[in-house]
Amino acid sequence: MKSYKTLHVYRYAVDFNVQVINLIQQQRELPFSHRDQLSRASLSIALNIAEGMGRNTPKDQSHFLTISRGSTYECMALIEILTHAQMISSTQSARWTAQLESISKILYTLIQKRQPLPPSIPK
Repeated sequence: MKSYKTLHVYRYAVDFNVQVINLIQQQRELPFSHRDQLSRASLSIALNIAEGMGRNTPKDQSHFLTISRGSTYECMALIEILTHAQMISSTQSARWTAQLESISKILYTLIQKRQPLPPSIPK
């Protein structure tokens, strides 16, 4: 079984979470609810990758990778909200959105690899 630590997407998710932590520590003027939600959603990306890779079946792995991908989209929505409210810069928003889109694409590929193939159509 491949360890989650060897997955590039896991490293990208950890890096993104560290960036979020740094932003939250620097910008205390962000509403607590937004800081808390962004922190939890960004942490969820990495944690669900790790938990999924610790599961024994492809179906279980796919489930947790799907949750991780959902958290990726949650972060994108929060970033959009913070950008529109002018609480983070459009430059920061663009950088993070690009990172999250990359994470999402990799997760999608991993999820697809773990899905059972459809049954063949009899001739």
